[in-house]
Amino acid sequence: MSELPKGWKKEPLGTFVRLKNGYAFKSKDFVAKSENTFPVVRISDIQHGRVLVTDSTHIESAIANFKFTVESGDLLIAMSGATTGKTGVYRSTEVAFQNQRVGNLKLVDEQNSCPRYRNYLIASLKEEIIKKAYGAAQPNISAKELEGIEVNIAPFDEQKRIADKLDSVLAKVEAAQARLDKIPAILKRFRQSVLAAATSGELTKDWRATQGLELSSWNEYLFEDISTQITVGFVGKMADKYVESGIPFLRSQNVRPFKFDERNLLFISEDFHQKIYKSRLEAGDLAIVRSGAPGTTCVIPENLGVVNCSDLVIVRPSEKLVSEYGCIFMNSTAAQGTVKANQVGVAQQHFNVGSMKKMLINLPTKHEQEEIVFRVNQLFEHSYLIEKKYEMALIRVKKLEQSILSKAFKGELLSSSVDSDIESIESSVETLNA
Repeated sequence: MSELPKGWKKEPLGTFVRLKNGYAFKSKDFVAKSENTFPVVRISDIQHGRVLVTDSTHIESAIANFKFTVESGDLLIAMSGATTGKTGVYRSTEVAFQNQRVGNLKLVDEQNSCPRYRNYLIASLKEEIIKKAYGAAQPNISAKELEGIEVNIAPFDEQKRIADKLDSVLAKVEAAQARLDKIPAILKRFRQSVLAAATSGELTKDWRATQGLELSSWNEYLFEDISTQITVGFVGKMADKYVESGIPFLRSQNVRPFKFDERNLLFISEDFHQKIYKSRLEAGDLAIVRSGAPGTTCVIPENLGVVNCSDLVIVRPSEKLVSEYGCIFMNSTAAQGTVKANQVGVAQQHFNVGSMKKMLINLPTKHEQEEIVFRVNQLFEHSYLIEKKYEMALIRVKKLEQSILSKAFKGELLSSSVDSDIESIESSVETLNA
């Protein structure tokens, strides 16, 4: 739509709202909540579109500045810092006060303006506000910059209709978002249930029946009995050892469950690699995180070539242990519990080589290990496909919200096909949840 609907005006935001700055309360005056205190709204109290004062700092009523009272229905905005531009509506009836760098967006003409329209209008300007805020070294937005942004203002009666429509359609978007938010936890539970079934024998129960095998064919071993070597990566100062290219040098952050992560991969020279040759990693080795996320395990892939590592537990499997099965076991809930129970250290707890050597593993035949690996890979591949669809749906939901807001303030919302877009999103979410 090239022209605005009849009655609409394009004008600076400052003709519709004025930004009232907060008061610079002194930190020495902040006190704990009591019968004679009031909450002070700071930037950290603006969360997810609301202003929450449950955990706010307080000031004594004797020093309260009532020119900066926050009223129910006020729209507050962060004016500086990493979260500049975030907004929240104050819904409480409790008397509260506005701290410095917290802006209060007051309607210029309260009698002929819709507060909900204001709230949605400011939400639609989020990206523009962030751009202006990050124009300086320290992110911040001034009243002059904010009020100077050109916006489209609808007539009062239409403001209410647009706000009503946005209440309806964005509630559906929010519901879709809420359902999407459950999917990562569902996938995590699914993967852990797969690993539990894999390491208990349940996953290949039918396979054993076709092979004439019983669960009694599984035997318990110490890891040191099914490994040719268990050692630890290089522990020492590394600041001056890194080079631009050379031998890949893995750190804990390069080990993720079931996969090597090449992001932020560093390198060492060939000479230094030879000096610390004991901490080399070979294809098929299990690389196990010692601290931070102890027990997290991946298999070193063949295409990585010659590599070395820092402060990782290295398990080199013998012929009895299929590397990928060892990885399945180490990432399972049972093994993770054992790792956690056997951490040592005071300043920073970690999982050590001694505990790794004495860890017990219930091991099936090599043939069954390979079958387990095959089945786990199939099931995980299915979960990864769902995860990809989830990520795509998440992007669509986020884009849809901004698209709806954009249409609303161009005068296109009431005659647009937004409802069909939401139905499409809801259908996708329904499929994922199923």
